[in-house]
Amino acid sequence: MNLTILGASGAVGVELTRQALDRGHEVTAISRHPERLPDGPRLTRVAADVLDAESIAQALAGRETVVSALGVTDAPGVLTAGARAVVAAGPARVVWLGAFGTRRR
Repeated sequence: MNLTILGASGAVGVELTRQALDRGHEVTAISRHPERLPDGPRLTRVAADVLDAESIAQALAGRETVVSALGVTDAPGVLTAGARAVVAAGPARVVWLGAFGTRRR
């Protein structure tokens, strides 16, 4: 399966990416900081920011399954902007993980 993971360089995104690759999936890892992800077979790293809907649209072009690992950040509106950008891009399937209120202090 080809999976696209949004927020792939965060704690949850790194784990999702690792597990998907361990299971033999092809992964496109989308992050503002894709350089934080290791190189590897079956892994494509893409730089994009949910606050820039056009960059998300380009990153998701032709992608069918998107898993969001966006988390709570210091920037207000990130989760809403991410949801809007993903819906506008129109993938066939979206899995949206939520961990609201679990941010470490």
